[in-house]
Amino acid sequence: MSAQVSIFRNSVLATIAMVAIGAAGNPVAAAGGGQYAAVQPPATATTPSNSPSAPRRDSSGNGQSRWTDLFAYPKGGQTTDQQVRDRDECHKWAVQQSGFDPAQPSQDKPTDWAAKRENYLRAEAACLTARNYSVK
Repeated sequence: MSAQVSIFRNSVLATIAMVAIGAAGNPVAAAGGGQYAAVQPPATATTPSNSPSAPRRDSSGNGQSRWTDLFAYPKGGQTTDQQVRDRDECHKWAVQQSGFDPAQPSQDKPTDWAAKRENYLRAEAACLTARNYSVK
């Protein structure tokens, strides 16, 4: 190995060690390369409830929680803020059209609840499709 490559390699290793020491608060690989250090996992990450991809849960009144959200993928380069606005507006429109709000508890029979949920999902999908989203 040439002296120049060796100096570069040592410089990179020193930088990596300094970053590891700064990030974890303890020496990770300062003495030798290829060592791993045990670290605590990050705090549990959750998707914000207003995120366009975060499924909303609802209570159907029968003690069960069900997923009621659609997956909507932006096809027109919509920003995250625009996606949140679109999802909120489409949710409100679908509630108005179907008379069903998945975020509210319901005392309906399971079969009635399922039919209302399907109408809600169909309305929400139509709204999002009209706003240039691919809906699954």
